[in-house]
Order: sequence, then structure tokens, then C-alpha cells
Amino acid sequence: MLKAKLTVRIRGSQDRPDEFEAWMTQDHFPKMLAYPGVEDAALLRKFIGDDPFQYTAMYTFRDAETLRGFMASDVLAGLAAEFDEIWGDASLRHRFAYEELS
Repeated sequence: MLKAKLTVRIRGSQDRPDEFEAWMTQDHFPKMLAYPGVEDAALLRKFIGDDPFQYTAMYTFRDAETLRGFMASDVLAGLAAEFDEIWGDASLRHRFAYEELS
């Protein structure tokens, strides 16, 4: 089976970037990694580019079926609601899913 990747482009907190980055890596990522089949999480910060998205979160899933299940889950709904509650000013985000080809 080929692994699948979920990328989430996030505007991020303009006035609290350090707090946002710490929350993502210390609070949000452990919750994501607790979902069965999520194997890895990484946070990337943009340093070149002029679109509104400052960050990309990348998650590796065991396979595309696991990722599809996650996208339809109450777990995702709960994590998204928590994100919106804490980071309303940064809640602009776009999700993309990819399946590895090799």
C-alpha cells in the first residue's frame, strides 16, 4: 500500500507566531498522531512567497483509505473546531490530500 499525505495550508497567527507554532507542535500534533494510521506530522513555515498562507502542516497516513476515513471522522471535526476556537484569527486554511506514487 502507498502512503498518503494530508497538507493543510494555514494563514497562522500574525500577532502570536511563537505561541501558534508551539501549540501546533506540542498540542495539536500529538492529537493527530493518536489517530490510528497517522505516522508523522511536520510544520513548515514559509520564508519566500506572497500568498496569505504562512504555514503548511504535513501529515503522513498509512494509506489513502486511512486518510479518507480521517477526513470523514468526528476526530477531524473536533480538531477543526478546537483550532477555530483557539485560533479564530488564523483559521483560514486549505486542505489537500495526496497519494504517494513511489
